[in-house]
Amino acid sequence: MKAPLISVMRDENVTIPCEFSDFSPGRTMNVQWFKSQNGSSTEVFRYIPGRAQVFRIGSYMEEESEIQRGNAALHIPRVQFSDDGEYICTVIVTPEYMEGRSTLQVSAGPSAALIPRDAITVELGSERSMSCEVSNFYPKDIAIRWVRHEKDSTKRVVLERVNCICDTITNTDGTFNTSSQLTLYPTMEDDGSKYSCVVKHRSLQEDLVKNITLTVTEREDNSRAVVAAVICTILGMAVLLSAGLLYYQVIKKDPPSVSEISVSEPLIDMSRTTLTCHITNFKPSDLEISLCLRRLGGEMKEVYTWRSRDLRMDDLEQQRLMNGDVNHTQRPLYLEMTADLKADRSRLLRCISWRRLSTYSCQCSVHITPSFSEDNGAEFSVRVSHPALTESSSQQRTLWVIGAFADNMAEKG
Repeated sequence: MKAPLISVMRDENVTIPCEFSDFSPGRTMNVQWFKSQNGSSTEVFRYIPGRAQVFRIGSYMEEESEIQRGNAALHIPRVQFSDDGEYICTVIVTPEYMEGRSTLQVSAGPSAALIPRDAITVELGSERSMSCEVSNFYPKDIAIRWVRHEKDSTKRVVLERVNCICDTITNTDGTFNTSSQLTLYPTMEDDGSKYSCVVKHRSLQEDLVKNITLTVTEREDNSRAVVAAVICTILGMAVLLSAGLLYYQVIKKDPPSVSEISVSEPLIDMSRTTLTCHITNFKPSDLEISLCLRRLGGEMKEVYTWRSRDLRMDDLEQQRLMNGDVNHTQRPLYLEMTADLKADRSRLLRCISWRRLSTYSCQCSVHITPSFSEDNGAEFSVRVSHPALTESSSQQRTLWVIGAFADNMAEKG
């Protein structure tokens, strides 16, 4: 019997030979094929005259006449990695027994690619790595080495200390991927040198080689680039700062803060008194101020409204809350001794605005002549509306008015 070593690539068709002789023709003959792999044995094919049993799907033997002439070869179509192993052919011609062995190696050839692909440029004084990517090979055992070709010479130097092989990855089809990296620290003498990634695998009749050429350049003077980068950085910061200032001064809206309502002196029956409220730190300058009053037993009513947009910003004299006849809703207000608000005495609401860090402030002074009988215990409110406010902001103060009788008694006392 002849038992050759057979190497095939995955998906190829293979014939494993089994020839025998020196037997008596016409006697009963049985043939069995077994595969031994990783210490276990499985039956692949069984031939008994007149019938055959197939255990590996698709496998078959020669016609019976060929078998009778001593050819018991096994045919396996589209071999896979699972078909890899040692095959044992046993021929029994009672009482004789013959056996032959063949080793089937199923492989997948690797493909290789360099990154970068064909050429690599390194600046003098720096380092650079390149990678040799090897993929879709079987079995797992593989050897990768880097070789440097001497310039103007056929001499080759195997590089062993400057490369590393990464972990092997298993693909879903059973093949493997791996890679090897080479790190270079070149000098100007290495300029123009050629490097090769050499792959050795059992599926290859000759080594798989990928070449790359190294170019080494002088270190560039980066001072101009540094200066340009600094200038660009400064300009960029200036642009950002300008944009920030533009946003803060023109676009951003700040809501006003409204102080408590203060009184310059006690409220005395039918005596003119000034109430003051400060509105600060707001922008834009658009502002609306409403004065509201609620006497005992009544409802809060708006008695006066002032709007800054009705004024010309270049005329400081007009930047005041006036009691003038601007329209029929902005008329002089009088607090009479009645149950409702009526025109009685004028009150002056003055507002002075100025610009400070792009914000505005407003001092509102309200001159009022209260009545003890009508206004004592009344709620006085300053309500402020502004584009930065979702709802009006207001301050309230209870008017405690001292009657004339009490005042006279205090003077006599």
